[in-house]
Amino acid sequence: MIRRKCVMLLSVTIFLFVSVCFAHAEIIYLKGGGMMKGQILEKKSDSLTLSVKYGAISLTRKEVDKISEDSDPDAILDLARYYVSKEEWENAVEEFDNLLLIKPEMRDEVLNYLSDVNFTKSAKSRRDSFKNVTEAYQLIEEGKMLVNFGQKQLKYKSGFADEEFQKKIHAIAKKNISKGEAMIKKGQSVIDSYHRQRDEEIRKAREKDEQEAKEKKGKNQ
Repeated sequence: MIRRKCVMLLSVTIFLFVSVCFAHAEIIYLKGGGMMKGQILEKKSDSLTLSVKYGAISLTRKEVDKISEDSDPDAILDLARYYVSKEEWENAVEEFDNLLLIKPEMRDEVLNYLSDVNFTKSAKSRRDSFKNVTEAYQLIEEGKMLVNFGQKQLKYKSGFADEEFQKKIHAIAKKNISKGEAMIKKGQSVIDSYHRQRDEEIRKAREKDEQEAKEKKGKNQ
């Protein structure tokens, strides 16, 4: 059974009484880059059977890269990041909460991660200069991803009654949305400029062809 937790607010202060009930579970790293969390029901020399959220699943040993305890903060953070990359925001929220429950001092690391998601890093290097319109299209796509991510962050509802943390998440979300919209706008301006230039080149080429045709016709008369 996957970890379950219930958080009960006792007063209007930040003091919380947290009751956590869970069965032992593992975080599985797959060789293909995927991750999952579940309770190992059966171990064989060549396979594993796991109980996951939606039932049971079997994996071959060749598919598994490594196995970590679900009490390992680094593994929980990796799993939360994996869920973010797959846009499984509800699962990511659950793991971020689990992480902060086990290791509250990692709150700043969580905030830093959410304010600088991996796919924005490649965009930073090309934001101020583009080589061609292809990069502009890539920038637009990354901008859309960032806007989408920010919108999901706005829906973040932690199980902890920590208003300051909630406000910081929402501030990061608004910043990501604004940054993404700026990326889309800049990429679109490059594309629009490219099309205007191409239209002008086509117009001039047509005028040149028409002029040459007239001159040729005049010579033949």
